Amino acid sequence: MWGLGIAQGFSEVSPAHHEEFLLDYQLPILDGFGLVAYGCCEPYTRKFKMLRKIKNLRRVSVSPWCDIETAVAELEDRFIYSWKPNPSMLAQFFNPDEVRRYIRKTVEICKECILEIILKDTITLEKDPERLKTWIAIAKDEINRLL
Repeated sequence: MWGLGIAQGFSEVSPAHHEEFLLDYQLPILDGFGLVAYGCCEPYTRKFKMLRKIKNLRRVSVSPWCDIETAVAELEDRFIYSWKPNPSMLAQFFNPDEVRRYIRKTVEICKECILEIILKDTITLEKDPERLKTWIAIAKDEINRLL
């Protein structure tokens, strides 16, 4: 059974404070699960090493505010790199060429990782559901390009 740990309220604190005031309290709970996913929208650029204390960690959130190169270096192929693309690219700023560049950059950088892509926090498609179909088609194209 999967467990989930999140720490949005701790996104701006140091790794040491995150560990002392939250993670150390979460560990006994997370240890009771078979596998653990950690994170939501908070950036873990400075905290990946700390998360390795979770013995059954398998999936780590890589939010739009996380440095993707650091995430690749830290997660390697040991954890699922759970990429949450910036949802604004589906809303007011939808530009298929920009979406392609954004996805291509990420999938190229992550080609040695176990990558999953989760469209999260998409609030609006600006009354244009075709945007979602286009985004998905672009993502499939870019992933297949590397296979």
